[in-house]
Amino acid sequence: SGPRYQIHGRNASFIKYGMDGQEDALSAGKKPVDDSWGADDPDNFGELTTAADEKRHTETIPSENGSYLTYYKLLADSILNGKSLPVTAKEGIDVIRVIEAAMRSSEQKRTIAL
Repeated sequence: SGPRYQIHGRNASFIKYGMDGQEDALSAGKKPVDDSWGADDPDNFGELTTAADEKRHTETIPSENGSYLTYYKLLADSILNGKSLPVTAKEGIDVIRVIEAAMRSSEQKRTIAL
């Protein structure tokens, strides 16, 4: 199958394969108990290609480990103890803008500028 997502800019592209490994791990009965939770299969790491002065450079970018559990613990700490939110409102809005642009791009079969 093809990439999970592709992001293209004027001077760079990032291409990522594979799904979030947390879903498969949960389905397999694994528990989020250590720092290896949410680790991505190296075959699914992203590739960043940059271009400058007619030269191209491609590098593999290891995925950061995901952790739904950590997110919800931080959210609870924010609600119960007034700690900082794990994601700010602006960050949430920015993610929604990117998702909406991706959906429009797919529907309209064209590039959507952000």
